[in-house]
Amino acid sequence: MAKLKNILDHIKLNKIKTYLVGKKILIIDRQTIFSVMKNYSAIKILEDKNKFDVSILTDLKNISNILEFYKHLGFKKFTNSFKIGYLIKFPFISIKIIFHLLNYFKYLLNNNFEKFINSYEVSGIIVGDIIYDRYIRNDYSFLKPSFFEIKLIKIFLYTVFKVYWIENYLKKKNINLIMINTHVYSNNYSIGFKLSKKLKINLLYLKDFQITYFKKGAISKTNDPRAITKKKLKNVKFSNKEKNSLNRYMKKRTSGKLSHFDVKNAFGSKKNQINEFLIRKNVNLKSYSKIILLASHSLSDANHFHFEIGSRSPFKDYFSQIKETLDFAKNNKNLLFLVRPHPSSSFWKEEGLIKKILVQYKSKNIILLDNKINTDDAIGISNTVITVYGTIGLETASYYKKNQFLQEDRFILILVLL
Repeated sequence: MAKLKNILDHIKLNKIKTYLVGKKILIIDRQTIFSVMKNYSAIKILEDKNKFDVSILTDLKNISNILEFYKHLGFKKFTNSFKIGYLIKFPFISIKIIFHLLNYFKYLLNNNFEKFINSYEVSGIIVGDIIYDRYIRNDYSFLKPSFFEIKLIKIFLYTVFKVYWIENYLKKKNINLIMINTHVYSNNYSIGFKLSKKLKINLLYLKDFQITYFKKGAISKTNDPRAITKKKLKNVKFSNKEKNSLNRYMKKRTSGKLSHFDVKNAFGSKKNQINEFLIRKNVNLKSYSKIILLASHSLSDANHFHFEIGSRSPFKDYFSQIKETLDFAKNNKNLLFLVRPHPSSSFWKEEGLIKKILVQYKSKNIILLDNKINTDDAIGISNTVITVYGTIGLETASYYKKNQFLQEDRFILILVLL
C-alpha cells in the first residue's frame, strides 16, 4: 500500500465534490483503472452545473487498489454488493432464492437452455441471457452446457440474490442516475442496466468510445446508437465531404492501418495469399455455385450483447450458430464455405478451437482459413458473408457492396442460398 500511496501522490487531479443534498448518483464499479477515470471524468464534467451525492457499488474489498484510487479522486461512499451476512439481514431475499432454486430444477429436468436464456425472469427482468454468458465465458462450457454443473448453479443463485438486493438498494436510496461502463455477463452493472429500464431510472452508459444517456432507462433499438435499423439507415444522409472521409477511414481499416487490435489481426496480414492457399487445398472455385464466408465470432465473448434492445439471435450461443451452419453446409455440396476463425481468437484463448470443431465436418466444400489470410481477400472472393452480429456484416454490405445477411433466423440461410 505504501507503493500505491507514492504513486497516487504523483497524480494531481482535482477531487470531485459531493453534497448530501445533491442528486443521487450510483456508479456501479467495473473494477478497472480505465473505468475509474471514465467515471471520474463524467462526474467532473457534470458537477459544473449540478450538485451530486455520489455512491459506488462494488464487489471489491476495502484494501483494493481500485478503491484507493477512487478515494484519492474524492469519492467517499462505497457499498459492497454482497456479504454472507446479507442472507440473514435480508431474509425475504433468501426465501425468494429458495423459490428460484426450485424453479431452476424444471429447466434442469428439461435441459432447455434456449428457453432459459430467452425467458428466465427474476423480479420481472429477464436474466437468463447474462447468467448463460457468464457460465460459458472462460472454459468452453458452450461445448457441452449442463444445468447440473455446480458452476452454473452458483452463478444462478448469485444473480437471483443480486437482482433483489440491488433493486432494493436503488429504491431505498432513491437513486436518480446510474452510471455503468458495460452491461455484459452476470454482475452488478449488467443487473443495474436491466433494472434501470424496469425502475425507469436515468442511465449514463460509458463504454469505450460510446457515451449514451438513456432517460428513465428507456433502452431500445430506437435510441441505442449501437442498434442499426432500416428506419435509421433511411434517415442517414452523407455530404460528399462525409462520404470521402468515410471512404478514407474504410481504406485505412481494410488495409490494417487502424490501431484497434481486431482490425490489425483481420486486415493486417499480407494480401493476395488466398488463391495460393486454395490451390494448396485443391479447391476449384468454379466447381461451386456460390462461395460463402462464414465469419466466426469469439465463441465465448458476450453472446447476448444485444439481447436487451430486442436483437435476439435464434441460436443459444455462437458455437450453436457455427454448428448449425456447418450442418447445413455439409448437406449442400454445391456451396463452398470458407470458415474464418475470429481474427483475435488467440486473445480470447480460442486459438485452434474452430479447427477442432471442423474435424467432424470433413467435407470438400468446408474449408478452414488460417489467420494468415487477409479478411479483405476472403471477402473479395466470396459471394456473401454469414454472421450474427459481426461488424463484417456492415463492411460487406456497405463498403464491399456485396449481398450479406445477419443470421437472425435459422431459415434465412436456406432461403437465401437455395
